[in-house]
Amino acid sequence: MNHLLMRFLCSILLGAVTAAPLCAQITPAWTRKLSPEKWKQVVKATPFQHAGNTKFINLSRRVMYPAKPISTARKYIYHNVHFKQIFSKQEANVLLAEAAPQVTLGKILFLHNQHAAFYNQLIQQHPDAIDSKAFELHQQTLKEMLVRLEDYYAPMQQKLFSSQVFSPQQIAQLQTAPSQPRAYAFGTNSFVQFARLPSLGAQQNWVERSINTLQWDQNVLLKRPLDQISPQQFKNYYLNQIRLDYLTQLSKVLAKSNTKRLSLIMRFKDHFLSQTELLTDAQRAGKTLFETNTFGFSYPSKSWQLQFEKTYGPYAVAEALNLPYEFVLKHGMYNPELLSDGKYLRALEPRACLQQVQPRIRNLESELNHMHIQDPTGNDFYVQYFRLYAQLQIYKGLEAQSLFFIHNER
Repeated sequence: MNHLLMRFLCSILLGAVTAAPLCAQITPAWTRKLSPEKWKQVVKATPFQHAGNTKFINLSRRVMYPAKPISTARKYIYHNVHFKQIFSKQEANVLLAEAAPQVTLGKILFLHNQHAAFYNQLIQQHPDAIDSKAFELHQQTLKEMLVRLEDYYAPMQQKLFSSQVFSPQQIAQLQTAPSQPRAYAFGTNSFVQFARLPSLGAQQNWVERSINTLQWDQNVLLKRPLDQISPQQFKNYYLNQIRLDYLTQLSKVLAKSNTKRLSLIMRFKDHFLSQTELLTDAQRAGKTLFETNTFGFSYPSKSWQLQFEKTYGPYAVAEALNLPYEFVLKHGMYNPELLSDGKYLRALEPRACLQQVQPRIRNLESELNHMHIQDPTGNDFYVQYFRLYAQLQIYKGLEAQSLFFIHNER
């Protein structure tokens, strides 16, 4: 009798152990009122084309949080997964599995966006099954994890994203400028293809087709069960979402344009020093130079020069000289290749080069001096001012090179 009673009690206990975690295994804390079967039905029926009122994470620009040190990525993830009690066992297993940086970021982004779509589905069909506070904690935790880990992985990302267009150093600069889009997520071929398109309409069609293809791929992946997604697919989800969000923003820019763009790379206006006015890169550069009285009409202060070149210099030069951004990023800020006669001048013998560039230098210095005594007539004034300055630096570079060779002649 005691033996039968013990077997009966064990069966009840085992039932409790297996039944309770069954829901917790696939159902997150924000909707544990649903049975596992009901949750599976919701997941299967959820549309992913639109996020609804609860939005997906937008990766067109980086979000910056106050810095908090992370000892290791695994410890940080473990802390969030185990101590907050907001993830299902299935989610926890996925997040805790060892993975490469972009795979880990893809998992976090995927879970956030997938659950945003689940929430939008449930709020219409089963609003009583939702714990809104738990959902907000679930999503906010994933958002913060993504931001913190993107910062933690930043040095590795610089190498992973580097290309013929963006060097690791240029990517590092963009990572510290959250106001600028992440153009470095595209491969070199994308920049070449876009620049070769013959018209604004062709560029708009290219962007629209790319958006539709990326959106389709992302939606197909979001519909897959969590345990059937490979590390490579998580990585693709992360990379494609950056590209999708970027192209969506570019589509809006093209809709307001009258002519084709020179480059796939976008740059957004930024504040000039502490002023509220937003200016382009060349406008900010020109205004800074114009308002600085200590640079002697040719070179500004060394500190400004270093900061400028480190942050937005190549983009300002490209804008001022009306060149594709990637061309300046590839050749350098003051490379003779940036001017129509630069390649020709560089090929000349040193003395012949001096004869050509020194009159140009005098003319440019005269124009800058003349502009410096004028009252600015608008922001285009600053672009013209910086255009003259950039040309002057290129010719001065050729002059210095020629003088060096002449001085070292035997």
